[in-house]
Amino acid sequence: MKIISKLNKEIVALGFLIFLGLVFRLYLWSHLGLNTLSWDESAHSLAGLALAKTALHGFAPAYLIKFFNNYWAATGSLFFYPYGYTALSALSFLFFGFNQLAARIPGMGFSILIIFAVYLLAKKMFGKNAALLAAFFAAINSAFIIWGGQAMVDLPMACLMIFSIYFCLQALSTGKMPYWLLAGVFAGLAGLMKPPGFIVYPFLAFLVASFQGLKSLFKKPFVGLTAVVFLFFFSYFGLGLLAFFVLSKLGIISEATGLHIFKAIFHWFSNSLTYAEAIDPSYKTLAGWWFYLKILPSQLGGWPVLILGFLGVLKLWRDKNRNNFYLVAGYIIFIYLAFTFLNNKDTRYTIPYLPFFCLLAALGLDFFTSLFKKNQVIYILPAMLFLTGAVAFNNLAAFGKINASDIGLESAVKIITQSKPGLVVAAKESNGLNVQSLSFYLAINDPELQYSVYWPDKFNEADYAIASHAEDVNLPGAKLIFSSKNIYLFEVTKK
Repeated sequence: MKIISKLNKEIVALGFLIFLGLVFRLYLWSHLGLNTLSWDESAHSLAGLALAKTALHGFAPAYLIKFFNNYWAATGSLFFYPYGYTALSALSFLFFGFNQLAARIPGMGFSILIIFAVYLLAKKMFGKNAALLAAFFAAINSAFIIWGGQAMVDLPMACLMIFSIYFCLQALSTGKMPYWLLAGVFAGLAGLMKPPGFIVYPFLAFLVASFQGLKSLFKKPFVGLTAVVFLFFFSYFGLGLLAFFVLSKLGIISEATGLHIFKAIFHWFSNSLTYAEAIDPSYKTLAGWWFYLKILPSQLGGWPVLILGFLGVLKLWRDKNRNNFYLVAGYIIFIYLAFTFLNNKDTRYTIPYLPFFCLLAALGLDFFTSLFKKNQVIYILPAMLFLTGAVAFNNLAAFGKINASDIGLESAVKIITQSKPGLVVAAKESNGLNVQSLSFYLAINDPELQYSVYWPDKFNEADYAIASHAEDVNLPGAKLIFSSKNIYLFEVTKK
């Protein structure tokens, strides 16, 4: 009975922390708002939209092909971008309707799920108390809330990586084959969310070699894990290969065209994957190495959390648990180096190692309160209230810096769908106005596929021209029919 009572208390405590995280998220997502879908969000959601609408049309291949012809930016999201979020967004559209909230619901779900993932990993490594405190820090973490409110793949990828590490530790401690396979499944799923997710695999190899020696990498359990990961990795390209094979056999495209497209995509993967810009600091510069370090306090929720993280490192070192120390420190350093060496720099690339900072902060808070040598609850509860307030303030400040404005793109699209069918082209692309976002908003309002969207190189052929500045549209017969903040919509009359 005592065991059941303790278990119930632990479940209640974890349930409360998840509820706290949910309230935190719902308040910020609803009051501060994230209106227009960004470039990346639309790219992750567009193929899911194609699948969901095709399902509603009886899975007719002709409808899917026409969707790709009209909104062909979606083809990459299904066949050559990671298709993990595509599948989830398709289900979300079918259950919650065709709107931007449905596009973001999978990301929101992972924003909650990562609290549980952090709890499981921390409990496996450090026990119940550390697990609950780590779940608390995950519940109030700034980055998990901000990026979790968007249709972005970075947070789902990080969550799946944590599950993979957890099951790998379970496999190492129990030796049971199902845990090895689950570690491989979650590593593969992390990669299908976003290619960097596959980098958890070499870290799993490092863990296994550290715990059981190099020879264990060639034994059946880890070979099984490896096989699962590679099956997922092959499927990343396999759908594209299958699609071009089928399309060429149906005569929709020629084999030469399919081969040319496929070579172009592999060239994209090898040369342009990181989308680095001139302003991104390279690893060859001090700014490149400092980039992720300087944003760490704000992503953890402020300096108090980072300081607790440092205390957690001291506690790990003092306890002389070298395996856990090398696991935590090794993973943080591994992720930091991997993304630092990429020329493309983005604040969301720190998300994969933030769960481990939540764990370190939990150890630090426990260590700090233990210094008083009294009932720790007396000190932990006020400390948690203070940290919640500090992180909440940090979240409000962080939300104020992101693009949360409604530029009127959806309103402009609704006006288009009330008029004659035609080709819609953006004069110039930006994060708020681009072929992916324009395709997304038009497609959700275009069930019969009467409209199409193309890149700016078809601007002179457009029936509708849309721009962030009116002067960007200089077409004969262009008539302004709608304008709002940073959106100008023109209908083009062709002679």
